[in-house]
Amino acid sequence: MTIEDPILWPIYIGPQQQKEPNGIGDGFWPETQPLITISDIFLRNITSTGGFLPHAGILRCNASNPCTNIVIEDVSVESRYSNDGLQLDYVCESMQGTVTKASYPLPDEGSDGLCSFEQI
Repeated sequence: MTIEDPILWPIYIGPQQQKEPNGIGDGFWPETQPLITISDIFLRNITSTGGFLPHAGILRCNASNPCTNIVIEDVSVESRYSNDGLQLDYVCESMQGTVTKASYPLPDEGSDGLCSFEQI
């Protein structure tokens, strides 16, 4: 899959972000919910270029029910700022899985220290 000039994050795994027409809902950055289990997601052969944001993607789950078996295989994300020396990263919370060394960027331990991706 090829993604060109995404306006928001080209990779997003996490809670739904929206407000309902009547105004209820958490909106842009909702809390994660432990009642929702996310597992067995495979991101494979994805290339994204020309993005507007300095993050490769959002990977967010709940600390008491982390996402598991998330596979990132041959996923490459570059933004408009990649040539300016800006280091892309993921916003990562409570994720576990594997990532191939050919993927860029690689997820780190995340803001909550609970992201764990084994390099394969």
